[in-house]
Amino acid sequence: MEKNVKLKQIESSATNRDFYDLFRPIVPSLDITGKIAQVISAITEAVTVWFIMQSELSGTSKVISITLSVLAVVLMVSILELGGRKFLQVLTRAIIWKKLENVWYKVLFGIVSCITIGMCVLSFYLSTNGIRHAFTSKATLATIEIDHSAIKEDYKMRMDRVDVQYNQDLELLQDGFDRNVAGLNAQYDTQIEEANLKAKEYEQKSKKGLSWANSHARKYHEQAAALATLKASKLAKMNEIQSGKVDAWKKSRVNMVEKEQNRLDAKIAAATTVQSKKAASQLKVASFWGSLFSGVVGFTIVLAYFCIITVEVFRRGSGIEVAYEEVESIPSTLALLWSGIQTKTSNLVRKRAERFAGLTSPTIPQRTIGFQTGSMPSYTNEGTHTITNGYEE
Repeated sequence: MEKNVKLKQIESSATNRDFYDLFRPIVPSLDITGKIAQVISAITEAVTVWFIMQSELSGTSKVISITLSVLAVVLMVSILELGGRKFLQVLTRAIIWKKLENVWYKVLFGIVSCITIGMCVLSFYLSTNGIRHAFTSKATLATIEIDHSAIKEDYKMRMDRVDVQYNQDLELLQDGFDRNVAGLNAQYDTQIEEANLKAKEYEQKSKKGLSWANSHARKYHEQAAALATLKASKLAKMNEIQSGKVDAWKKSRVNMVEKEQNRLDAKIAAATTVQSKKAASQLKVASFWGSLFSGVVGFTIVLAYFCIITVEVFRRGSGIEVAYEEVESIPSTLALLWSGIQTKTSNLVRKRAERFAGLTSPTIPQRTIGFQTGSMPSYTNEGTHTITNGYEE
């Protein structure tokens, strides 16, 4: 198994005891305050990244969107918070301990400074803007979505009543016209028929040699023709009157429809005004709380930076130097188990491949995993995090 190595932080004793004794009581609190502020920053960053990923992946499946969102949140928060803290510590130590001795120090210091400034600015904007968006997004959505279904349902019911009423009026109008036409036709058709019958009687008498009957036949024919003309004239007049009534009916219906439409528009406008004022009030309140909490989160982020820097300044003022050394770490039980599985699997596959190729496997000494009776290095006191002055980095 490969040797596992990790860094162990070693702090020297304080050389300036007066400075150390004066500020030592508040330094642990500053350190904890900075870490709590970073937790707040991490939570707000996670919320912002989650909202962004969910919005961009809304068209994909739920499993993919949630998986990618969680992965993005973990990576972004780890980079900004864990990386930002370590980078800021290193930059602060380089400045207060005056470590910029040559060009290589300065080059690497410049690179780390650019990365740190970028991460700090990104962390600040993600946290503050995310909190503001979380408060104002719901109020903005309420401003856009206005439900007019109840008003439109009432408009539909009123229009149905208008249609029923006007259809009934039109039917009554048409029925009255039909009855008048039928009465007129019956009246004049009877008179015309009587005149024609009289004319036929006199024509029969004229055929029998009565010459005076011709004049009477012509008279009754003229009477029938006059009656037919009068009937046609009255029918035309009745059609004209009926057309006028139908036009008035149409105009009245159009006016009623326009009246109901204007009524609908007025109700929608009034409801929209009320909803807009309500939404504007909600948006104003949400913007206030969003700005307030955004300011609080922004302050906590800046506070975290100052706490990290202050702890390093305290070490510098106390004369506490921080050094690192590589120590061998004890592998975990899971790591040992995984390594054993990998080794067994690799040996099994290799043996099968050699057997397939017709090769003989060289004798490989078996590696023992577990306790041995011989001397063995102790890991009891190695790999632990050294805390010299009561607080940790």
